[in-house]
Amino acid sequence: MDKTRDAVCRQVGVMGCEVFEIGLFQPSAKPAMIPRVWDKDTLNRSIRWLKHENLSGRNIYIRPNGEHHLTLVDDLTADAVTAMKLSGFQPTLVIETSPGNYQVWLRHPERLSKELGTAAARKLAEQFGGDTGAADWRHFGRLAGFTNRKHKYQDPATGHHPFVEIIEATGKIYPEAARFLSRLRAQLHHEQENRRRTAE
Repeated sequence: MDKTRDAVCRQVGVMGCEVFEIGLFQPSAKPAMIPRVWDKDTLNRSIRWLKHENLSGRNIYIRPNGEHHLTLVDDLTADAVTAMKLSGFQPTLVIETSPGNYQVWLRHPERLSKELGTAAARKLAEQFGGDTGAADWRHFGRLAGFTNRKHKYQDPATGHHPFVEIIEATGKIYPEAARFLSRLRAQLHHEQENRRRTAE
């Protein structure tokens, strides 16, 4: 059984997009980032190459291509993930990127514009203690099944790096979606009106 392939298929299946952007990143390499735009079948056929690049030191990232129906919240603790669930923001996908550190994807009932997607990401990061610097409509998340190649996570005894793992994958829309998006749209409209009045 290929655990990496299983994890990749599970993650892209839950994310529910047809086309993805894949990023292979290693800051000390040239180029530092190798970008690819692939559909699910091409991604599946490319796993062997991704494994090779990951073993060579590149971190493997993923995000939907174009505007989409997901929001990524990065750099969360286990307690923050629990708080999200208790508040009605049940993630569709929970990824452990390193021991005790999590990324979550929330699934909206509709595709969000770039402006609304960025506002959603920022609001959720602020509310639950995520990384606001990574809060925008198209930020990369890690792809499960590969290792986190950051040096600080390398085991000094074995030289191994931790695998990026799927903790939960429900595929569900979070319960607070309708109320959250309604409030966010009202906030954006209010801000636009204030900017318009200021410019007059």
